[in-house]
Amino acid sequence: MTDKEDRLKAARDKVAKNQAEKRKEEHQERVEDAKAKAEAEARKAELQAKVKEAAEKANTKATHTLTADETLSHLSLKYYGSATEPYWRLIYDANKATIGDNPNHVVPGIELRIPELPEDMKKD
Repeated sequence: MTDKEDRLKAARDKVAKNQAEKRKEEHQERVEDAKAKAEAEARKAELQAKVKEAAEKANTKATHTLTADETLSHLSLKYYGSATEPYWRLIYDANKATIGDNPNHVVPGIELRIPELPEDMKKD
């Protein structure tokens, strides 16, 4: 090879090396950005869960473990003084994730959250 060809080859090798390093750095930046985004999303989800839990606790009158002979109507009568639908429905809505889609299929042994009675439902 001639001196000119050697310099041209060295220049091409240097350019290729620089491009490879740049691609590697860009890839590392994308990986770090994705990791930071995932961590931020996880922190956000954790914070939202804590806020939701705190809100539920703040609005919880009591927790009750359901026995075999109890229904949502029994609980609403016990905690609110009325077994009518608006009262047991309040308990159901607060525990729908635990109970499921049918309020008539409550399972003994589950722990239910008894929410505070809203002002418009309180009896004078």
